[in-house]
Amino acid sequence: MFLCGRNRTRIALNAEIRRRLDIESSEPVAGDRVICLRNSRKHKVFNGMLGSIESLGSAGERCWSAEIAMDSDIRFSGGILRAQFGLDRTLDFEEAQGGCLFDWGYALTVHKAQGSEAPHVVLFEERFSQMTDDEWRRWLYTGVTRASWGLVIIGS
Repeated sequence: MFLCGRNRTRIALNAEIRRRLDIESSEPVAGDRVICLRNSRKHKVFNGMLGSIESLGSAGERCWSAEIAMDSDIRFSGGILRAQFGLDRTLDFEEAQGGCLFDWGYALTVHKAQGSEAPHVVLFEERFSQMTDDEWRRWLYTGVTRASWGLVIIGS
């Protein structure tokens, strides 16, 4: 699991990881790691759940039709919104009409990874200037404790 503090870093890391995996498409492909960004009771997926795309097809201009094997053994089958991938924010409800919200799931912000765990974590240390020392310690603790076995921290 790759973790960072800023959405700008998350976007860059996801692009670089996909490049290093020799994924040339700017669109999702079978095998891509994704993260759910908004709860969908209908599809039994919730904010922060990770999974891997098994198949992807067109479902019109706004959506892809996707089959996603979630890490929690849930299978997502439905439309995912094209416009969400690679954005630095989660689309609001009006913008998201007609599709579920997923994005690349190779690198996540520490905030989005809360509640998740992975055997190995690479944490890009990014302190925000407005953080107090206590907020910084809590952010770092949250990032560090996502690792169950191995941790690498990259920072100053």
